[in-house]
Amino acid sequence: MNIDADMRLADRVLLTLERAKYLHPQASLRELMPLRDEVGSGQGVENERAEAWLAIAAILKTLSEAPGHRDMPNLWQKATDKTAAWLAALKGPAP
Repeated sequence: MNIDADMRLADRVLLTLERAKYLHPQASLRELMPLRDEVGSGQGVENERAEAWLAIAAILKTLSEAPGHRDMPNLWQKATDKTAAWLAALKGPAP
């Protein structure tokens, strides 16, 4: 994947995370599962991308096992923050 495609993916992941956190847990799972696979299969800014993938995987695991878990808001925030960091790393340092 090229940098532009990675940035589009990171943008899409951020938008999906923001939307999916307000959905029913099963709907959130359906929204996030394909993204987890897309984020996990790419190249590029490896550390930031891996951290975003891990945070998304943590949401999916918790939604599958305990959707009402008290840490869900923190998991959503962490995934959003890690994905934003990935996107920022793709964009590079500000001029």
